[in-house]
Amino acid sequence: MTEVTLKQIYGVLCWIRAYPENYRQWHRDQEQACQRAIEECPHLKDASAEALAAKFAELEELRRQLIEEHDGMAINVPRDTRLFEGGPLFAIVDHTLSEEPQSPVGVFSHDVVHRLTPAEANQL
Repeated sequence: MTEVTLKQIYGVLCWIRAYPENYRQWHRDQEQACQRAIEECPHLKDASAEALAAKFAELEELRRQLIEEHDGMAINVPRDTRLFEGGPLFAIVDHTLSEEPQSPVGVFSHDVVHRLTPAEANQL
């Protein structure tokens, strides 16, 4: 299976947050949503929809486990927690996958984005 990069993970997360319809499509069919994100986002052109969907299934399971480990509440997970070493921040993944955007006003709230280190920002 094709390797999924951190840039691709964040690219899909940005695509999900860009429009409410993207978020809804994500929750209907993740692989189809990944394919559409690849078609719409030039920086994802070398990605595999199947590999992205499989990676996000792993991320969602890790997210679920972290929430469970913290009394069943995402708010209890420390904000600097990563889903895996060198992986995306729990806070960004949780925010993106659990809250439908209200309008196409941006990718992430400032509260979430400012947690990226300069090195992470350069990888995007």
